[in-house]
Amino acid sequence: MREKIKNNKKLIIFSSSLVVVIGVLLIGFKFYNNTNNKLNNKKEETQNDYIVQDKELNIKEDKGEESIVEEEQNQTDNTPKNIEDNNINSKSSTNNKSNNTQKNSTPNNDNVNSTTDNNSNVENNSTQSPVEETSPKVNEESKPQNYVGVPDPNSFFYSIHKGRIDKNYTTLEACRQKSVDVGFLDTTDILNIICYEVLDGQSNVLGIYMHVNCISGNCERYKVLAGIETS
Repeated sequence: MREKIKNNKKLIIFSSSLVVVIGVLLIGFKFYNNTNNKLNNKKEETQNDYIVQDKELNIKEDKGEESIVEEEQNQTDNTPKNIEDNNINSKSSTNNKSNNTQKNSTPNNDNVNSTTDNNSNVENNSTQSPVEETSPKVNEESKPQNYVGVPDPNSFFYSIHKGRIDKNYTTLEACRQKSVDVGFLDTTDILNIICYEVLDGQSNVLGIYMHVNCISGNCERYKVLAGIETS
């Protein structure tokens, strides 16, 4: 009888321990799946943020180029109008002065029998030296310096890349793929990563620069940790 009781106790202890082990394994497996899902969601969100930011920057670049083209067209349209207006004003001033001199030089019919003193005054007035007219000078605008084969300091994103180029990639797509590895070096300090094209004065792509924005301020160290060389 005692042996049956002992065997029953052993069986109960074994079954209860087996249930506990199975419960622990199920909880651990569920926790592992939840953590993996969170990491995957976070990675997808960061990649989506990079894509949205790149689209906004491309839109800004297009708008900036369109505004520059419109300003140049407005300047070219305004210059000939200003020259024509100056020529019209100069012609009108000369015509007015010639009319005034003609009126002063012609004598009145009522004063034909006037004295010789008046005649001499008329002759003196008619022989006055004409006023020299100076044509308005058009200030020629200095032509902007062209930057061919070197980074253009007048480009839209020059204040960010400062003419620096990364040696590890030559396209925006390769830079964005590398930015994913850099972003996971420190997910709390790094805010965002954006890749820029370095252009010259003729809009030729000289290279690619990765800009890391972080809270600490020492953001270039993450590129060094990822093996990226910048010149």
